[in-house]
Amino acid sequence: MKKVFLFLLIAALLLPLAACSAPEDAAPADTTGGDPGVTQAPPTDTQPPEEPDDPIARRLAEEDGLPASDFEGRDFVVFGTDDDDYGKYVTVEDQTGERVNDAVFDRNLAV
Repeated sequence: MKKVFLFLLIAALLLPLAACSAPEDAAPADTTGGDPGVTQAPPTDTQPPEEPDDPIARRLAEEDGLPASDFEGRDFVVFGTDDDDYGKYVTVEDQTGERVNDAVFDRNLAV
């Protein structure tokens, strides 16, 4: 009885190792010239792109998936904060003719 239990325990411990192994008969996907055992070596002279030290340049180098926009020399200002509760900081009581102030007032009326 002990031998059967020990055999089952060893089999249970070795089973995950066998399940993760790659099949031996599978040919590599990147072969050259039709020879099944010959593969191309990855290029060794490639270097990763150098990251800029400036945080603004680093952000501009990232792909954001947005279309390129041309504002024809006009300023484009975005108001934002990392705080999720930013609404408590931007409150107005009435319209004053200032763009941001009036936009916040209109937003609060719409809600």
